[in-house]
Amino acid sequence: MKNNERRILVHLRGGLGNQLFQYATAYALAKNNDAELIIDNREYKKYKLHGGYRLNNFCIKGREISIKDKLLLPFFLSTLAWKYNFLARRYNFFVRSFRRYCIEKFGLPKKIESSVVLIGYWQHAEYFKDFYKDLVDIFTPTCLPEDGIKQYNKIKSVNSVCIHIRRGDYISNPSALKFHGVCSLDYYKKAVNYINKKIKDPVFFVFSDDREWCDINIPFIFSDKIKYNLVNKNDQETDLWLMSKCKHHIIANSTFSWWGAWLAQSSDQIVVAPEPWFDIDIGIKSPSLMSWTKFDK
Repeated sequence: MKNNERRILVHLRGGLGNQLFQYATAYALAKNNDAELIIDNREYKKYKLHGGYRLNNFCIKGREISIKDKLLLPFFLSTLAWKYNFLARRYNFFVRSFRRYCIEKFGLPKKIESSVVLIGYWQHAEYFKDFYKDLVDIFTPTCLPEDGIKQYNKIKSVNSVCIHIRRGDYISNPSALKFHGVCSLDYYKKAVNYINKKIKDPVFFVFSDDREWCDINIPFIFSDKIKYNLVNKNDQETDLWLMSKCKHHIIANSTFSWWGAWLAQSSDQIVVAPEPWFDIDIGIKSPSLMSWTKFDK
């Protein structure tokens, strides 16, 4: 039985990768406090980028926000708390007056005694690493297409290496480009050469949101002797699941590919990640694990 007085309400923002970080952090906090987990997806009534709200396509535990919850926790207060999460140092006193709001800038509490609202992106495995096995099950798509199963069988039959190329709004949105930057061809060349020296007979599976770019540039990343496959025509959930079934990973500075690598953990896994993760320092640490190999992006 959950403690009726303890509720974790997580305010979701961003694309699928961000939603997974926010949910995983809330899930771990709820489990550690015997609390009810509530998903606040109100942001997605207006936010249509990256496919909108997507957690309902996984085996999620917890419930979506109710009408009663909405009355007790007005949307404008969560929006205001998000705003001051980015200005927390300047508005320290104001933010701390929102006692029921756990704002990322001030860290995550270990224990709670009543209802709280999580505000932040929470992009660090330390928040939920103890629940790895749970999250592997939870972040399994509820429906896998037949073609996805065929791709999975191919991935499992070889020494598979996932390579994720993230472009999309990192290119089309000037603000996103300035903040995130994109991984260069040189980054992918170095990562592929590194993997090729470390692993016997690797077969690369390329996942990307920009197939046209890949068709033009992929030949410059791989030599003629290297085997690779372009994976496409899947929904986001299927692609993430397939990425997590690869044995090794070359990721972009993307929360989506971060999850593909983290969910695939094994004793001999090699993960290559870009550095720096962000092009602008706003006080958010890179989510890359210490065990991952880093190359300049």
